Amino acid sequence: MSFQPAEMLVLRRFGDDQLVTLAKLAIETAFQPIVEAATGATFGYESLMRGFDRLGFGSPPELLDKAHDVGQLAELEQMINGRAFAGFSGLPGFTHRMLFINIDARLISLGTNFIERLAQQLIKAGIRPSSICFELSERFDNTKDAAFTALINKLRHGGFKLAIDDFGVGFNGLKLLCDYPTDYVKIDRHFISGLDASPRKRHIVKQIVQMGHMLGARVIAEGVETEAEYIVCRELGCDLVQGYYIARPTTNVGELQDIYPHLEQAGSGRRQTTTLDSILIRAQVQRLPAVRENDDLDNVFELFRKNPQQSFFPVLSANDEPRGVLHEYHVKAMI
Repeated sequence: MSFQPAEMLVLRRFGDDQLVTLAKLAIETAFQPIVEAATGATFGYESLMRGFDRLGFGSPPELLDKAHDVGQLAELEQMINGRAFAGFSGLPGFTHRMLFINIDARLISLGTNFIERLAQQLIKAGIRPSSICFELSERFDNTKDAAFTALINKLRHGGFKLAIDDFGVGFNGLKLLCDYPTDYVKIDRHFISGLDASPRKRHIVKQIVQMGHMLGARVIAEGVETEAEYIVCRELGCDLVQGYYIARPTTNVGELQDIYPHLEQAGSGRRQTTTLDSILIRAQVQRLPAVRENDDLDNVFELFRKNPQQSFFPVLSANDEPRGVLHEYHVKAMI
């Protein structure tokens, strides 16, 4: 569907009270892959809005601001999320992938009703809450709202994951990272652009990566657009990467791949010296059974009973992400 400029003006002028109805005709969901920096394997996707220009808006935030002004933000977000969930659930292997979705801080005033509607949409799409990561933007200072902590706790108790988006350029990224359990930190494009040619940026990114890892979060480099930027992000320890160099956002899900081979080959000449060491290390790695974070105690007891020589086991999420280590003394303490 396409609109001529004159039609856009008509939509903009007369669509205030029917913004969501019009958005249903114009808005599409695009997916951009987020991949493992070390291998190029697809870890998940960010859901992005496309078609806002058909309604006469210059960017998604402009459309969301307008929806907020006319009291239709919650309905618009519900429609956008519903389409994203439906598209994601139709992707091959979606049960082992993560979907990253932006959450507008102005929805906090809706309280638990917002989360309950999300849960119903996920049930309809057949998606586990643990497969959804909400990105908290630094566009607004969320922490000033007294209901924010309650919302974050409700999301985490519901099994959802949390990411800090645009880290480093907004109001409260450090406060969020300090005060709330965060699963992912997304480094803003500002620090990634030209990273290979800027020692200052490399130093800052390295510190963000180390800080994120120390606090138990995986780090995502956003806006990676060149091979050189990707190589430096990988060398500095970024866990995941996203950007035009990997793949552009697309509404055509047939373009999405399970792995992006050009990433594994990038900078291969610089990695040859560590190949032998990597082979020797991998040969000594011991494969252990894992505890799932939602396992009940009976399953945990049975795992220790079947492996009496093992005093600990890794704990994985439903999406096979490492969440920690469960020691035998933890189990004994519970008993």
